[in-house]
Amino acid sequence: MQELRLKIGKMSCVNCSNSIEKLCKKIDGVSEASVSFVNSSGVFLLEKENLKDKIIEKIRSLGFEVLKDEEDIKDFKLKELNKLKYTLVSSIFISLVCMLFNMYLHSELSSLIQLILGVIGIFYCGKSFFINAFKALLHKSLDMNTLVSLGLLSAFSYSMLTFLGFFNTHLYFAEASMIVSFVLLGKFLEENAKLKALSYQKNLQSKDLKYARILDEKGEEKQILSSLVKEGDIMLLKQGDTLSADGVVINGEGELDTSAINGEFVPVLKSTNDELLAGCVLVSGMLKVRASKKAMDSKIELIKDLVFKASEQKLPISRIVDKISAYFVAFIIFISACVFAFWFFKSGLNEAFLHTSAVLLISCPCALGLATPLALVLALSNAMKSFVLIKNPASLEHFRKVKFALFDKTGTLTKDSLELFKHNLDEKDFLLAANIEKLSSHPIGKALAKYSTNKSLSGKVSTINSRAMLYEENNDTYALCNKKFIEEQGFVIEKKDEDFVRQNSRFAPVLVYFVKN
Repeated sequence: MQELRLKIGKMSCVNCSNSIEKLCKKIDGVSEASVSFVNSSGVFLLEKENLKDKIIEKIRSLGFEVLKDEEDIKDFKLKELNKLKYTLVSSIFISLVCMLFNMYLHSELSSLIQLILGVIGIFYCGKSFFINAFKALLHKSLDMNTLVSLGLLSAFSYSMLTFLGFFNTHLYFAEASMIVSFVLLGKFLEENAKLKALSYQKNLQSKDLKYARILDEKGEEKQILSSLVKEGDIMLLKQGDTLSADGVVINGEGELDTSAINGEFVPVLKSTNDELLAGCVLVSGMLKVRASKKAMDSKIELIKDLVFKASEQKLPISRIVDKISAYFVAFIIFISACVFAFWFFKSGLNEAFLHTSAVLLISCPCALGLATPLALVLALSNAMKSFVLIKNPASLEHFRKVKFALFDKTGTLTKDSLELFKHNLDEKDFLLAANIEKLSSHPIGKALAKYSTNKSLSGKVSTINSRAMLYEENNDTYALCNKKFIEEQGFVIEKKDEDFVRQNSRFAPVLVYFVKN
């Protein structure tokens, strides 16, 4: 069994994804298909090889785009969103002008201008509805575009007959154009929400580096594609680098930000024989790490795979909505036909057209087909924004029952930026410490640097790996350091300072000592 993943563009509603699933499942050799409208992607389980081209051909025949592997779905969506924005603005302008002529100018010239504007507003600004509806019809499928197209055509046809003199009543070119504007506005808001959600999902994918530093057999440094790192390679990690593959430290010492793996933002010290996971960022120091597995088998890749599959999974309520949406359009068309027949025999063709158009236009299944999957993807994205990865989206349905939460976590639940809890320095020494830390890129240094002034320092700065930051000026040496450096240097800590640490360490476990000479 082979798994095929595709990025799919130009889907306009949940029925689009349903039609792709339905059509691809009919292909001989495709055992299962799951297409996500919200995430613009699909997963296909293949019993036979060489079916990729056939699946892509089927998807494109429905009028959708299949992006190349190197294309970014976010960039594609951004381009589509800009096109949609242009069409929306044009549609609103045309609708407003047409509405002004409709309300305040009543003449043959006004009717002609309304007709011209109506044609542009309906068939140019709303052309995507007609194109997608026609393509869906060719494949014996009905979707949201079918209802919108039928509603617009009925309103346009009725207004055209009125313009030609068959009816002596109101023109509805302006109203039809306004309907296009409202539907486009809904699509714009929806696509904008999906794009924001996608940007948070991309945060995890951004951990995939293009290049990695490795040492060859001669001990010389060279760069290779991070995905090509294999078991046994010696990776060289410098400050700011991200580890490409899981491995073991064979030389060096450094502090690492492991938040991509476990959500902990306080850097942890690692040295020889310590195990590291791909995705860790070296904050300070330098490490040589032997890869224990190839990059594509690392823990971070497994997490990415889980996140992707989670976004593709359908909740029980989503499956119910999909089933309803599949039959919803056909049901509405049947109801519209009944409404037309009722009003035709009761009040004539005029009333029949009006009520039928109303039923078609207000019954667009956007709310039904979009609300559930959009709520799901926004929930997953908001969780990722708070650095929480959800493995099983079905658990979201049970969250409403939660009344008490207990976190079993090694260490602490931390934020992505540290804050100063308390200090016992006098104002002069504290400002000096903050100004020194302004020269540091360390997360702890950044927390203290928030209190620095604009005063520039002219002294010499140096660091002792994972221990201390030293500053020399006017024959004085200052050190901002941790407890390990204090112990190594044999400094004597006064009792009042020990009492201060003891009182506050349970509330703020990260300690910084400021030492002079």
